[in-house]
Amino acid sequence: MRIMKLRLPHIILLPILLLASSTSWALDTSNWLPVDLGNSWTYRDSSNVISTETVAATNVLINGVNTVKLLESNGDYAYESHDSNGHRLHRMVFTEFVPQVSANLTTTINFQPGALMLPANATIGQTVRGSGQVTMTISGYGSYNLSYTIDSTVRAQETLFILGSNVSTYRTDYVISIFGTVQGQAITVSENLTAWFQPGIGGVKWTENFDGTITNGLLVSTNVSQPVILNPDLLAFQTIRPSDGLVGDNFQFNLKVRNLGADSATGVVMQGSWPGGMQFQSISANNASCSTTGTGYSCRWSTLTSGSEEGIQLNLNAPTAGTYNNALSVQSDQTDADNSNNSDQQTIYVNQASAHTGDISPANNPDGRVTIADALQALRYALRIDSLPGTAGFQLADVAPTVNGLPVPDGKLSLSDALTILRKALGLINY
Repeated sequence: MRIMKLRLPHIILLPILLLASSTSWALDTSNWLPVDLGNSWTYRDSSNVISTETVAATNVLINGVNTVKLLESNGDYAYESHDSNGHRLHRMVFTEFVPQVSANLTTTINFQPGALMLPANATIGQTVRGSGQVTMTISGYGSYNLSYTIDSTVRAQETLFILGSNVSTYRTDYVISIFGTVQGQAITVSENLTAWFQPGIGGVKWTENFDGTITNGLLVSTNVSQPVILNPDLLAFQTIRPSDGLVGDNFQFNLKVRNLGADSATGVVMQGSWPGGMQFQSISANNASCSTTGTGYSCRWSTLTSGSEEGIQLNLNAPTAGTYNNALSVQSDQTDADNSNNSDQQTIYVNQASAHTGDISPANNPDGRVTIADALQALRYALRIDSLPGTAGFQLADVAPTVNGLPVPDGKLSLSDALTILRKALGLINY
């Protein structure tokens, strides 16, 4: 929402000052540019200068268009419109001391048609190009007719730390050029500007590059209060037991949805397709209605209040070895406050049973189970308390390291083998 200035080269000792544009445009002017009478924004620039811009008047007719007057604390002002025709700049007025004539000169600049900063609705990546005529009047020196072009592009959605919190903003870049002939001399001047806008607040940050000189500014206070919109924030997550298993094992998928938002969510749906190659066994859910197809499932909760959590339990079997990915997503009837956490994905590793079982106790007489006693026997081997076993026993004990839960023996017995066998005895891994 900050008024920007451009400076043209001196022409016959007459400094022709040109005010380029305001930075107050956004994707939806009715939502992103609150221009109610009395609204104000205060900025600090890179030179630590503080300036405030205020909506000083509304419904001011400029060339047959209703505009608002945006007044700077230094007395400069601009007339803009924010309606179904987009955000347009119509007139700029500023006063500045000019050393060459030792006087304060007031410059009025009219854009015809009003310079289109952005249409009422724009999308990320969309470039808007406009052009027209500029009439510049300098008090005591006359009027000059020039032309202008402007390119504006909404680049990205970005999170900024503004006024003590992280806020979602849109970054917009533009290039404006003004050119023509004054007293027989051709002139051209252009400026690059990047501005960030927060919905319901307006401009919160800007960076300006004019002729290699870069300045920037940040919003430090405003009397514009963002409307409180209570939205749910659904979080999808899962745990799988086991995550590393054997061919023929059953896998239990605990699939969860939690509402982190400020308001309830209705019509909450969790859905997904089970990994190809795994076989469906059963599904159950708390307070939800579920349906399945040949390849996937869908479960629905009527309401998920703020802070609450629900889930389903899905059981699948793995008949063949391989790497499987399980993905799920959630949605509700409401607009979600953060769509980035509405899905989750995890990887499951299914291995062939290994000959390197870790079943080494009692020594030379495996009992078909892996227990803590096996881990202690492996520890005795690793510390050379007991002599290393023969070839068959060595193969059983050599289980480390593991890759994706499957032993990749390294030909030696160490503490890693003892720890791996202990993890298997405790049910933390399976192979």
